[in-house]
Amino acid sequence: MHVVHAFADSRLVSGVNQSVWQLSAAQAAMYPDSQVTVLTFDPRATAPPGVRVVLVSPHSVPAVLARLRPDVLHLHSVLRPTLTIATLAARRLGVPVVASPRGGYAPRAIARRNLLKRSYTRSVELLRMRHTQLFLALTDREGRDIRALYPDAIVRTVGNGIAPLVAAPVAGQHPPHRRPSLIYLGRPDVEHKGLDRLMRLAAELPEAEVLMYGDGLERLHRDGPVPTNVRLMGVAAGPEKAAALIGSSCYVHLSRWEAYGRSIVEAMGLSVPVAISAECDLADEIRRLGLGLVLADADDAGGSARALRRYLDSPLAEQSTRRAREWALTEATPSAVAQRIAQAYAAVIPDAAEPSDVGPSGRNSIINH
Repeated sequence: MHVVHAFADSRLVSGVNQSVWQLSAAQAAMYPDSQVTVLTFDPRATAPPGVRVVLVSPHSVPAVLARLRPDVLHLHSVLRPTLTIATLAARRLGVPVVASPRGGYAPRAIARRNLLKRSYTRSVELLRMRHTQLFLALTDREGRDIRALYPDAIVRTVGNGIAPLVAAPVAGQHPPHRRPSLIYLGRPDVEHKGLDRLMRLAAELPEAEVLMYGDGLERLHRDGPVPTNVRLMGVAAGPEKAAALIGSSCYVHLSRWEAYGRSIVEAMGLSVPVAISAECDLADEIRRLGLGLVLADADDAGGSARALRRYLDSPLAEQSTRRAREWALTEATPSAVAQRIAQAYAAVIPDAAEPSDVGPSGRNSIINH
């Protein structure tokens, strides 16, 4: 089988990029005789082991797909004209299209777009959806969002494959803290990520240190005073991110909408307790399986602070953290998700489990077009 993913680039702090690279590497490892290709517009993009990277331009996408003739074209994200170009090219070639919107069809995400982007969603994006054979949702909530926009969509929920940052420690063995330490990692999008909620929560927890990691967080000073117990840090990735998480008492994520939240799962894999807003799509899974604290009303800073104190002071925190670690390292890994995606591919690809005989594998290479 030959799978082509589109598109990814070299940015490290991008959830979509990390998902594409980690999934493609897991697929290449799972089916050594198959071909896995990632299309990119970024000449700095590097290939994971077993994956071929093809450098394209928007105009060359149809010709590249015609030459590659994959068994499936797997598209990631939304609102990119190149995704529509690729979809229509695949349709002409008779190549099945699988789409992972990755939260792009959330009602609040659509509502905050400008008029041009909302019109694009209801016209060009809907055209692309009509020519997509299968949608992969990260959660059941996202599946409902996809069907709300396009009722005829065929949707499968498969989750997100997230590689553990480092070998996970045993729950309860974090170094002692002089004071509780809450941590957030992500973009400085106040409305989306609920950073105003986090600021108000910090003000209700003067005994705790709140560490916020991300690019451009200093702009939060423009929106008003930052509580004295909040520290605005830079970007943390890889080992630095793992160290920051391991050194914290709890990972807090108060988004107003969130399709998945990679850092939530990464914290789970490191045995770090998590507390998230009910609007995060993962809240359903976390509540159902008892993997952490779901704050019923993240706009109620006082109530959230009291709930968080009770949670972290109770045996429930260690119990749920242990369950969360096991879930993250078994159900949410790239290899586990790649297995579920292979089963989903089978719904639209004849003999999906069989390797393709289309051309050489070109493994671990970068090709320009």
